Amino acid sequence: MLCPMPPTLRTDRLLLTPVQDSDLPALHAHWNDPRVGRFLWDGAPVPAATVADLVARSHHTFQTQGWGLWALRPNPAPAAGTAPIGVCGLVPSDHGPGVELLYSLAPTHWSQGLATEAASAVLAYAFTTLALPEVLATTDDANHPSLHVLARLGAVPTTRVQVGPRTYPCFTIHPPQDPGMLP
Repeated sequence: MLCPMPPTLRTDRLLLTPVQDSDLPALHAHWNDPRVGRFLWDGAPVPAATVADLVARSHHTFQTQGWGLWALRPNPAPAAGTAPIGVCGLVPSDHGPGVELLYSLAPTHWSQGLATEAASAVLAYAFTTLALPEVLATTDDANHPSLHVLARLGAVPTTRVQVGPRTYPCFTIHPPQDPGMLP
């Protein structure tokens, strides 16, 4: 699927815009916040080059597959150039073929349902526009907020995945039987 102009997604409270190079400094700071990186990056520092690579890969997958990462901003955005408050999108799965849901949110915006709202918009796009048969998700056993988000999204546990010496819970999210019931 060729997607020359990646879509902007909107929810009641969020504006999801494809990540851009101008988001690099904010994303670098976001993913290096110890509270965010604790589970997403297992607490390891995230080099700026890794963030740049993820943004470049997102540009590529938007162009070739129609999916990638969206920067999350309040809707309506308070001003042009507002820094993202998080990220949500689809990335190639590191655990075999498929597409994986990824999301992170600034701690100041936790416990407001925004991760579920963003992920629901991305999944609706994945299932209706892209007609993906499923989306995968992984998290840490101790990441209870993420486990709750996945439960609200209807994620079904599957075989755990091995990454180095650790295993992680893995989930599959399928399109709802009734399209009117998208997450």
